[in-house]
Order: sequence, then structure tokens, then C-alpha cells
Amino acid sequence: STIPAGWSGATVAAFPQIGVNPAGILVACFTEAAGTSFRTMRSADGGVTWTNDQSVSVNGSIVLALNIASLSRPTWSAVDALWYIAANQIGTRRTQVFSSPDGITWTSAATFLANDMALRQVVVFGSLLVGTQDDGRLFSSINKGVNWFKLGYCGIATPTVLRAGGGGWAALGSTTVVNSSRFGLPTASV
Repeated sequence: STIPAGWSGATVAAFPQIGVNPAGILVACFTEAAGTSFRTMRSADGGVTWTNDQSVSVNGSIVLALNIASLSRPTWSAVDALWYIAANQIGTRRTQVFSSPDGITWTSAATFLANDMALRQVVVFGSLLVGTQDDGRLFSSINKGVNWFKLGYCGIATPTVLRAGGGGWAALGSTTVVNSSRFGLPTASV
């Protein structure tokens, strides 16, 4: 398999992130030194062929230096029928959350420049988004990533491990395992 022609001149400037849904695979990564945009490509046949989708602009105040830029893994919500991804700069508390119905057209759901929030990972559980940042704090959103609320803390770990599935979600930090049942949140997809 080869990358799409639209990526032929692009330099993959940070680790690519890979997401999967029933329709296929979505890859997202920063492809320029400035870190002011990320690109996506999709495959509907298990990675044999790839479609170049879009270059997505990130708020210029979010990522100031690519060597400390971070994208969350694309995550799919079957309930919302949306992909979600977060872009941020490690060491600052600025994040921009994006959503897309198809992995092609991306919309900024929320931009946080002074909210002390830098989402490193985002998972979807039904219509609930759960995110974590590098200091172990957990956040959630019930309105497609527009507003986020602090859930708690699971201890500092770089990175905190966050996963959803099997009837719930769980985060593992350096000192604590936190899961959906601790917060009285749904333990099955809604």
C-alpha cells in the first residue's frame, strides 16, 4: 500500500495517530514543522488503498512548537456518528477539540486557550467523551466536545492510559485506576 498522492510532498512531523471504525481506518498527524495543521487520510479496505482527505487548521495559539505538539488518537462515536480528535501542546494548557462525521470535513467543537486543559487522549463511550491530560486529571463532555467538566484525578503518568470498551471506560495513572463506575456514569453504551 502507498500513501495518497496528496501526501507525496508532506513530511510526517510527529507520530501519526490511528483510529478505526466499522467503515475503515483514519490516520491523522502533523505534517509540517510549524504544527499549525494536521492531515488525515482514510482507508476503507484495511489499508490497501488510501484517500487523502484534508489538511485541518489548528488555532495558532494552540501549537507553538511541533516538537511538543500532540494529537489524540482519532476516536469514533457510533451514537453521535462522529470522529473526535484533540490537538494540544505538551506543557501548556491549551487544547482544540475537533469532530467530523466522515473523517473528511472537520469542525472545531471547542478551543481552550486559558482553561488549564490539555487533552492528550480522548475516548468515546456511547455519547460520553472522556479525556485525560498529562497531569492525570480526567475530563468529560456530554455535548459532543463543546463543554468539558473535570471528573477527577488518577495520578501522574506520562501518558495516562485511557481506554473504553467492555461496558465502561478506565484510566490508569501512576497511583490509581479510575473507571466509569466510580463516577456513577453509565456502565453500558447509551
